[in-house]
Amino acid sequence: MPTECCVPQCTEGGGNAFPWSQKDRVKIWTVVILRDFWKPTIHSVVCSNHFNSSDYVCKTSFGTKPLQKKLKPTAVPHIFNWTPAESSATLKRRKRHIQREFKQNTQVW
Repeated sequence: MPTECCVPQCTEGGGNAFPWSQKDRVKIWTVVILRDFWKPTIHSVVCSNHFNSSDYVCKTSFGTKPLQKKLKPTAVPHIFNWTPAESSATLKRRKRHIQREFKQNTQVW
């Protein structure tokens, strides 16, 4: 079972599993990762370096420090070595565009 991030040029260990319960998000993640001739497996992970802290929900217990960081249902990896740093507004706009475009392309007639 691989423990290394599946994003090209990244060698970080561990990470977030693909959202297999939401097939549309798996497709989006696969597209934005930009790997040729590759399909994710149930063991594929994306490390936290490719997400902002705002992409996570922190669960706490009785007001103490966060016990667990969990990705939001709408989170998509968007920080990569091959892309220049973008403002958070630009990133949000780009994520919305990708999600909207994907929804339009996957509607069942």
